[in-house]
Amino acid sequence: MKQKYLMRSINSLLVFIAIAYQNVWAEVQPYNLTEGVTSTSKNVFDLHMLILYISCGIAILVFSALVITLVRDRKSKGVTPAKFHES
Repeated sequence: MKQKYLMRSINSLLVFIAIAYQNVWAEVQPYNLTEGVTSTSKNVFDLHMLILYISCGIAILVFSALVITLVRDRKSKGVTPAKFHES
């Protein structure tokens, strides 16, 4: 059981490292913008990746704030439900 968890963790770490490098990710992912040959196209690619990283960072912040708010302010924390009779 622990060995299976360890292997899954190692695999997840390796996938994260592979995704972290933008050139590796650009080659693996065919839907991503490819890096060009000229200096202008390299600048456009760098700008594209910067905007992608900023957007991902904003998405992570928004979804983490959403999850924190849902967990912290849930109604089921020690509250007894109302009892309806003959409704």
